[in-house]
Order: sequence, then C-alpha cells, then structure tokens
Amino acid sequence: LYVAEKENCHAYAVDSGELVSIFQAPQLLPDRRQDWGYLATVGDHLYGSTNHAGAAFYELSEDTCDLLEGDFRDLILGNALFCKNRHTGETVWTYQKGVLFNSAIAMNDFTLFFVESRNPEAVVDRDGRLSADLFNASETSLIALDRLTGDKRWETPYAFPFQHIMYLSHVDGIVLAVGTYNVGKFVHYGLHAFNAQDGKPIWNSAYQGQEIGGTHGEQWQHPVIIGEQVYSRPYVFNLKTGEKGSYELDRGGHGCGGLSGSARYLYGRGFNPRRYALTNQKESGSPLSLVNRPGCWINMIPAGGLVLLPESSSGCTCSYSMQLSIAYAPIH
Repeated sequence: LYVAEKENCHAYAVDSGELVSIFQAPQLLPDRRQDWGYLATVGDHLYGSTNHAGAAFYELSEDTCDLLEGDFRDLILGNALFCKNRHTGETVWTYQKGVLFNSAIAMNDFTLFFVESRNPEAVVDRDGRLSADLFNASETSLIALDRLTGDKRWETPYAFPFQHIMYLSHVDGIVLAVGTYNVGKFVHYGLHAFNAQDGKPIWNSAYQGQEIGGTHGEQWQHPVIIGEQVYSRPYVFNLKTGEKGSYELDRGGHGCGGLSGSARYLYGRGFNPRRYALTNQKESGSPLSLVNRPGCWINMIPAGGLVLLPESSSGCTCSYSMQLSIAYAPIH
C-alpha cells in the first residue's frame, strides 16, 4: 500500500501494516521543496508528479469550502512527472517541461498520457494551484510517454475548452479528456476522444448541464466507463464514436457526489445511497438505505460482489441519522 505524504511516498505491507520503505519525490527545482502529488503503481514501478510544497489541500472545513466549491476553482498543479522502481526506490526517469494537472493523467500497460500547458502565465505559477481556465488559455498539448523509459511517443497540440475541471482516462485504445466550461447561463460538459497510438483526435461531443455557479459539484462530475459506454451524468456516449445513447439518469435527489459503476449498475448519491440500473431509457434509481448518505465525491465502491460505502458524511451540515461504514451484499 503506497501513501503520498508531503515529499515522500510511504510503502506499507498489506498483511501487517508494517512500514517497508520510504521513497522521496525527485527535487528538480533548486529553490523550493517539491511534494509528491499524483501517485500510481503499475508492475514494478511507481509513478508520480511533483507539486510545490503546500499546494495540496490539507484541510476541509467551513473556512476552506469556498476554495473548492463553485466555478473557476483552483486545481493542484504538477511541475514534473517521474518513475521509480518500487522495490529499490531508484529514479528510472523524469520529465519536466511545462505544467500539468494531477487529475489529467492516465496510463495503460505501455504508455503514460497527460495534458501539458506551456502557457507562460501557468508555467510561472508559484503556489501550485491554478484554474483550468488559465491552464487551457494557450499552448496545451496531449502527450504520451513510454511508461518504462519516459521517452516521448507523440504530442498533439490541442485547444481544450475546459474552465473548471478536466480529467483524462484510457480505455481500449481511446484516450478520453472530459471537462466543463460555461456557455451563457449554463455549465457544459465536453468529451474529447483521441487515438492512443498516435494522438489523433477521433471525436468530440458536448452537452448542457445545470446553471453556472453551482455549489454541489455540478462542474466536477467524473465519467464512468463500462465496456464501450461512457456515462457522463446524466447521459451515455459510445466510447468509439461519441454517439449519444438513449439512457438518461435522473438522480432522484439533490446533493453532491460523483458516480461509480459495475457491470449492471451505476452508484451515487440521490439524497441517500442509490443504485441506477443500466437501461436504454430514463432511470431514477432506487435507494439502498434511507438513513445515511455517501460522501461528496466518488464514495460508493462496487467490488467483489459487494457495494462498499466508507463513512464520509460526518461533520457535514446535512442531517442524516446514521454515520457509519456499510458493506451491502446481494439479497439473492
């Protein structure tokens, strides 16, 4: 189990909880400590990004909510990417040129994909937090690096329209960038698909969401990809073609929270924990309980035939009677 903490990554033995190793993020800037940001492990390697020290959000409270909720909020900015051997701690390669968002990094077995900005205003940022609006103002590219060597495979300059959030995913030879931006009085979601082999754009699609300025995650919804279907609330799009399907998800309740998914259901918050069947029509779902709620992000985990709901509502002003972790099992 790998956990990033300030400039280090701590490795724990899963069976005992024993601290096995401590790895340090490469310190590539001479004048300021760099913390470990993005963290992933594939095979024998650890992957990470470096952030300015103190850039991460360490506190969630009434005083800090305004840093996170609403339009044009800052995202955590990375300065470099790196790969380490997860057994020895040796740095295998580093990449440093422009800046990047930790939320817009994806990998497959052979390649690491990310979106880079070389906008001069973004590159000189000093606090490690930046709005997607400024990040995408100029000189952005989708880039692919060889996962094992760090060598650049390809680079595709691309003008992403995103202003609030941006994510990157890879599935079945498709690199999918998703994010939000305002048009008039409404936030819009954009989906942009690229060929993972050469970076060429394949399709893009967009749709209108709720009114701008929402304070319950209206700008942040993360897509759920199941097979060849991309579920971007409330709609579904074909991963290969971008064609919009007939499915429409009606939350059936208010509140924050993103979606997770399994082979046959989506899971999310609609007042309470709720599951939504994957059909070809409008689906309002059914609650799994009436006494608690998921957290404000992606908080319901379908795994191993169970639906796991770690406690993530305590301290919220919402009035729900039960604050506890639950594992739901099938009834038949």
